[in-house]
Amino acid sequence: MSGDDIYMWGGTHRKLINVLFFLMFSTETREEAIIRLHLKGFSNNRINTITKIRVPRIKATIDYYYANGLTIPTSPTNGRPKKDMPGMLTIITALTIQNRVASAYSISQTLFANYNFSISPATINRRRHQLGFSYKPPKVKQRLTEIQKENRKKFAYSMLNSNIDFDRLIFSDESRFCLDSDNQLRWLRKGDTDDGCFALQDKFTCSVMVFGAIGIDYKSKLVVCSGNVDAVEYRDIITKSGLYTDLNTKYGAGNFIFVQDGAPCHTSNISTAFIQKRMSFLKNWPANSPDLNPIEHIWGAIKRILKTKKITTRQELIDMVNEIWNNFPQEAINRLIQSFDGRLRTVLDANGESISDILRSSIHHVPSSVWCQVINPLFFDDLVAVYDPTLNDNTLEFLSKRPWSYEEVQQLITLVGQFGRKWNIVASRMVNRTSISCANKYKSLVK
Repeated sequence: MSGDDIYMWGGTHRKLINVLFFLMFSTETREEAIIRLHLKGFSNNRINTITKIRVPRIKATIDYYYANGLTIPTSPTNGRPKKDMPGMLTIITALTIQNRVASAYSISQTLFANYNFSISPATINRRRHQLGFSYKPPKVKQRLTEIQKENRKKFAYSMLNSNIDFDRLIFSDESRFCLDSDNQLRWLRKGDTDDGCFALQDKFTCSVMVFGAIGIDYKSKLVVCSGNVDAVEYRDIITKSGLYTDLNTKYGAGNFIFVQDGAPCHTSNISTAFIQKRMSFLKNWPANSPDLNPIEHIWGAIKRILKTKKITTRQELIDMVNEIWNNFPQEAINRLIQSFDGRLRTVLDANGESISDILRSSIHHVPSSVWCQVINPLFFDDLVAVYDPTLNDNTLEFLSKRPWSYEEVQQLITLVGQFGRKWNIVASRMVNRTSISCANKYKSLVK
């Protein structure tokens, strides 16, 4: 049966025809198949129907066949010829590294202005991808002042030269998690308006702040904070976490060291008295140094996992954060705690600079052979506030922050009417109230 006979079947047998011709030409190149069908008298459109090769390529193949002495052609080149010049990839690499936000258009303009070489922005971006560049959000690290860098070196040097057992450090921190809008990519057509085309966005982002603490073979309860944390709430958060109760049982009272950053609610007199009455704690933590705290890696892992989940309510967000926290492997936490020594040495190697980019590749760093000269290192007494159960943590400053009763408000108004805004006199006639708390309460009443 000839090819013409098979093709004339048509109708419902067209798919079978295509399969038969595919089998007939499976041992040939596509160009050989085109020429063989062309010599049998098939039109270009019929050849396209049978082989699924586009008509322009069919024409180019036939033209090449006749132009080269009736020989079976090799595959003709598709598309536009590649535009290249010596050293172009090197130039594109240099221009991209020089300005990481440079557009492909600006690079093409630079190539034309400096080298008289015309290349489209689309080709520039293809070359960038070939070179391994990807267009994505920037890596993030904290901005540090010179004073902060010096303090980081001083802290690292002092810790490494102290007799503190790093395996007994308990690292704590708060972190905020947000209910992000659904930014998943969609297949859209112009004019589509069904529900699947849209990502719903709230006017105010739903978020939750949590507190947690980690140590060797230890992970605290995760505590949800209510709004902005002040010193009074921070005391309550630490109690709810159960960390000093659990760890005093594990290590013995005062035989571990609580670590926190320098947030005002952490370092206030109200907080430090409360903490020192229950456990030893690290008094000094360098400002703007989340890269030194191992718990930051857990917060980062939780945020990455949350991006893969479909969460619609605040309670679902809280439940999911708790689930991830509770299931986080303790072996991984232990490795994070054991990386603290390497972090300190890496900070010294980096001359106090941020080490976030180094930690992305490995949380364990080879111990440094370079030791920075540090002036006035901190001694143990400057680093650690030792556990003292005899401290009075119910200070006047703490008691004055309790909620005001109706009777106290009436007494405050009466005393201000009697003595005016002489807050020291007013506070002296009230029970466990400071002049500052009286002044602030009266200003809020006036408003």
